[in-house]
Amino acid sequence: MTVGDYLQRQDIAENVLKFLPLKDLLRVALVSRRMHVLASDPLLWDGVSLNHNNLTNQGLSQYFSDCKFVRFRRLRLLSQNPFTEEDSTTLLEHLKASGNKIRELDLRSCNLKDVSPGMLAEIVTNVMIVKMDNFTKLSSRHWQQIFTYVSKSQNLVLKELNLCSVKIGHVSPNLLATALIKIEKVNLEQSKITKEQIHAIMTHIINSQNVLLKDLDLCEIDLREISPDILAAGALSLEKVSLERAKTTAKQTKEILTRISSSKNLLIKDLDLCGIDFSEVPRDLINAGMSKVVRRSFTATQAWYIYMKPT
Repeated sequence: MTVGDYLQRQDIAENVLKFLPLKDLLRVALVSRRMHVLASDPLLWDGVSLNHNNLTNQGLSQYFSDCKFVRFRRLRLLSQNPFTEEDSTTLLEHLKASGNKIRELDLRSCNLKDVSPGMLAEIVTNVMIVKMDNFTKLSSRHWQQIFTYVSKSQNLVLKELNLCSVKIGHVSPNLLATALIKIEKVNLEQSKITKEQIHAIMTHIINSQNVLLKDLDLCEIDLREISPDILAAGALSLEKVSLERAKTTAKQTKEILTRISSSKNLLIKDLDLCGIDFSEVPRDLINAGMSKVVRRSFTATQAWYIYMKPT
């Protein structure tokens, strides 16, 4: 068999292409239609970054216009990059196109105040992973529109939403909860949310029939005013929950561990309790509960208390 014959096999061709430098990969894409398809696999372009100098000088709209083939999977918009309504329209058109390969949109530290709320909401709901933070400059209308679009979307593309440190306490609890249970993975680490919003999220998880949410990060969130029953029932209805350094009461911790230890059909597989105060929780209850979780996380201090501290 010749080299050409071997490359006719897709698995062999893909294995060869992943070792090529970027310039050679670009040349391969020009050989034939078949090689262009193979060389355009987003997995081969994972480590490639956009030229942000060009992006800053040209704007996103012009960049997409000049770049005939967009192969990258992640797009990060930096604070120094201008982002106009025209850029928004271009990005949305690309995300909706059949050849779109962008899966992740990083909007952390990005100033989006000049983008219309409706346009931004459409962009967010048409990409699989979206990351925002406290430095993402959005108005209350932007947040309201985003969660409204998510809650009403019939064909939601969004699977993962990172809201680390964002201030969304002004959003209606019911709207926020209705939107978040439609997303598979949600990060609320250090976010500024109210006890009413947390309560609504948990009750929606418990009572709604079509909950897509599987992974919820509540790291460093104050949960002390949430009913132990509601918090435990909501958390244990998911597959993965992080309560790392969250503010909880002994009653809440006991309720979570009691439900785990007595459950015959345990859904949760990954539970992070790093930083949770176990001092008022019986060690036999901790052992009985956590032994049933496939993956559990503790700090060294917690592990000493559970397994080594003299009784």
